[in-house]
Amino acid sequence: MTARSGRKPDRQTGLLKSRQSQVVRAPSITRPNNQTSPNSDRHLLHRFDEDVERFAIHARALRSVIASLSERGWDARRVDYALAQCGLGNVDPDAFDRYISINRFAGLLESLATATGDPQFALKLSKHMDPEAMGVLGALMMNAPTLGNALEMLARYMRLYADLAVIQLNVKDHRAEFVWAHSPLIMVSDQLVDRSISAVIALMRGYLPEGWKPDEVRLQRSVPADRAAYYEALGPRLKFDCPSCAIVFARTSLASRRPQANAYAYEGLKQLAERMYAERRPPDDFSIRVREDVISHLADRGPNLADTARRMGVSPRSLQRRLEALGTSFHDLCEEIRIALAKELLTQTTLPMSEIAVRLGFANQANLTRAIKRWFGASPRAVRADGTSGRDDMAIQRPGLTVDDKKMT
Repeated sequence: MTARSGRKPDRQTGLLKSRQSQVVRAPSITRPNNQTSPNSDRHLLHRFDEDVERFAIHARALRSVIASLSERGWDARRVDYALAQCGLGNVDPDAFDRYISINRFAGLLESLATATGDPQFALKLSKHMDPEAMGVLGALMMNAPTLGNALEMLARYMRLYADLAVIQLNVKDHRAEFVWAHSPLIMVSDQLVDRSISAVIALMRGYLPEGWKPDEVRLQRSVPADRAAYYEALGPRLKFDCPSCAIVFARTSLASRRPQANAYAYEGLKQLAERMYAERRPPDDFSIRVREDVISHLADRGPNLADTARRMGVSPRSLQRRLEALGTSFHDLCEEIRIALAKELLTQTTLPMSEIAVRLGFANQANLTRAIKRWFGASPRAVRADGTSGRDDMAIQRPGLTVDDKKMT
């Protein structure tokens, strides 16, 4: 969801201050003398954040962002400052062997959409995207003989470029659909979705006749205030607020060929991609999968041990034992998710409390208000006010990351 809060932008770049370094923030609010600081809740925030940081994207993803900002008249100093504000200041965008946090990258895109005054900032990045920036995967797709081959390679080897929760090519009857989803742990991801959907559409258009548009596009993002730009870029049949992204098109399009493709290079690149894929292990541990399941079903009826265990294919007792072996419990895991999501929705959006209560799986707004007071020692209104003010004294730093020393963890 694109942040729509009333935060004041940084004077230098126009970036929203509460995105500084993408540190986990909990409001620093004066509490009554008899109320202690919620240290245990801060610990839960740290643990949740560590899992989020494990999802990565290749550092060269920054190249299209920098190119877009340069085209908009941003000088190098302003660009560097903007990257540093989101914890990406020491990253070489031309490095072939460097990955960055998707969460920080998503935060950068959201902040730049606000700083540039362009809600479609990421949707327009495709014209600056060079397949070369995707390394071996980009070269592999550019040399794939057919669109079907290119999409199969993208689904198979996407982890060489970015970590996704789901990515696959489905073919049934006369229709084909290319489906992918970002992890639910990336909570503010509208601009990230815009970037990915425009990139895949651009790839497909390299194989298809001029003017081609998909039969249907589904987006894993909230409904934008101005939908006209999306219809123009992606076609007339769009669906928002979907659990995953998808591009639906005629099955016959899979046979469309790319004249510039090199069959010999394609076979060699496939072998290289397979070796590289084996070296890069996915961030797929049990606790992350449980977190993703809980977030995906929070709004249904709140966290439920039995339901989560069933979807994970284990018994409730086995689920508890496996989480205990990881140093947590189902209750603590659900609590950290709710704390992190409450913080994000209060400080990064203007959603009403009633909607936030639904998204967090609370029966009513009063229950959410009590939980927020317990988590942060303040009312939701105070949390929202302090969390959007950009105050540096509110920061809870990640291990190995400070506001001044923005090194990657």
